[in-house]
Amino acid sequence: MNIIMAFLKRVHLTIWLVLLSVGIFLLDLTIPLGVAAGVPYVTVILASLASKNQNQTIIWATICTVLTLVGYYMSPVGSDVWKVVFNRVLAIYAIWAVAIVSLVLQERVQRIKQLELDLHQSNYRSTLGMVAEYAKDAIVITDKQGLVQWVNKGFEDLSGYTLAEVEGKKPGDMLQGKLTSISEIKRLSDAIKSGQPIQSEIVNYHKNGTPYWIDIAISPVIEEGQADRFIAVERDITERKELELKLAEDKHSAVQGSEQRSHLLSLMSQELTQPIANLLTLADNMNGVNDADECKVMSHQLRLASESLSITTKAISDLSIIAQGEVLETIETFDANESISTTTNRLATLVEANDLPFTIGKMPRSEGVKLKGDKACIERALVYMALFALSHKQAREITFAIDTKVVDERLACSFELTFSDAGATAQLIDRIRATKESSIQAMDVALATGYEIIIESLKAAEGKVSIFDDGENSRIELVQTYDIIAASLPKDDGVKKVLIAEDNKVNVIVLTKLLKSLGYESLDVAVDGQQAVEMATKKRYDLIMMDNHMPNMTGLDATKVIKDKGINSVIIACTADTGSEARSAFFENGASDVIYKPIKKNTLETAITNALNEEQEITA
Repeated sequence: MNIIMAFLKRVHLTIWLVLLSVGIFLLDLTIPLGVAAGVPYVTVILASLASKNQNQTIIWATICTVLTLVGYYMSPVGSDVWKVVFNRVLAIYAIWAVAIVSLVLQERVQRIKQLELDLHQSNYRSTLGMVAEYAKDAIVITDKQGLVQWVNKGFEDLSGYTLAEVEGKKPGDMLQGKLTSISEIKRLSDAIKSGQPIQSEIVNYHKNGTPYWIDIAISPVIEEGQADRFIAVERDITERKELELKLAEDKHSAVQGSEQRSHLLSLMSQELTQPIANLLTLADNMNGVNDADECKVMSHQLRLASESLSITTKAISDLSIIAQGEVLETIETFDANESISTTTNRLATLVEANDLPFTIGKMPRSEGVKLKGDKACIERALVYMALFALSHKQAREITFAIDTKVVDERLACSFELTFSDAGATAQLIDRIRATKESSIQAMDVALATGYEIIIESLKAAEGKVSIFDDGENSRIELVQTYDIIAASLPKDDGVKKVLIAEDNKVNVIVLTKLLKSLGYESLDVAVDGQQAVEMATKKRYDLIMMDNHMPNMTGLDATKVIKDKGINSVIIACTADTGSEARSAFFENGASDVIYKPIKKNTLETAITNALNEEQEITA
């Protein structure tokens, strides 16, 4: 159909060109020679341009040329006046014909340019529309009264409202709430009324009621000097605002915590004074010591002071970390027996470093028990409470005990520290809790700061603390509940049998007394290594205390023979030889631990407890 229409148009144009050419040719025949009668053929050429075909124009130019030549030979001769008049007329005709066609062409060119511009703008607006529609930022277009005309998908995602729900309404009526600043609402309203651009940060509300922060920029669209509509671009800045709020809170906490950190530094200085003084004293005393036994004692005391210093530093460091807002809570599965042993050893080290007796009270049977919970929290609290009591040097003895009971299929553990201090520790805690900071000594403020941190961390782990004062003792009870992962009954609940392998009678007497004070009543004695092997072969002993330098067979050799025989007795070496070679040799031959003479009750008790517990874990 389009081809036919185009063909008809060409035929129609050709007919008009033929008629026009014939008319001009007939006119040329009537005009005398000397007149430029061929000029009107310009009309044919100009008209042929309408075909938009160069070949057509060339063909008609050729035809008009031929007609002009023919007209020259067939035209009559005329007068000069006739020639002049017609030449002028033809010249004017040619001028206007060209002028009119030029104007038509110029108009067509301008129309084409305008169409191209309109097309470009249309494409541009189409692109902008797509950008606006799918932009992540919310875009709202309102009329000059502030009523919504259009919103993009970003607005719908941000606010929860669709275009149908907000069209024809004011955005503020739908989006603002109780947390929206009244002053900012007024500022936005005034800017819109005056047709001015404005930017603001304000709280809006999602359709589901959730508040969120936006950064909004409103720009008027000016037409004929007046604001015809407004375009608002909104960006969600909730995360940034929350971060700013957190930073402000952190700054406030940092300012508040500066005094707290100062108190903790004071506490650290006080608590480290004694261990450091002990180390310095021992270092000075080492210069004048020549006796080997005294050197061993000094070595043991140096190790004790160093371990005490390490435990104290770790405790205060943990308090400082917690004070800065970091969470040290670690939920883990752990061995109850190992945890009790570790905590007991730490407490014993602290107490012994202060030259005080440390007594282990009631302890639960924890072999084979696996628990789950925050064991570090209670260990940290117990160490701090011991440091708390030791800081005022009024305690004469410290006792540690643990009691347990099953509650709702969980294990409730009660850890008790008893201080023989006439109630001084309990009274100090009550005083610093009830007294304003400004009215108590700096050291007490430091202790109170640490105490508060410990109590808060216990509460966070669902633990609790109780303080008791009976006039003679201060008793601190810490309660923590754990999940029971595994539990097994001990294989042997009978009396523990102990063999002492020692050739020195004085050492036998001392060791016997210490063992009996720890509850071991079934004791046998071997005077040399050979006899110890024979007795261990004939009778089962839970524990063998093995000296090294003995006649007939050394303790080192006896240990190897006993272990080679497959006898599973726990062997603890008791020697005055503090060299690393002897210690390593005992361990290589199967000893569970090595302790040095002179033997202290705390050291002996810790070594026996650890060794027996390890043996029970192996055989469980």
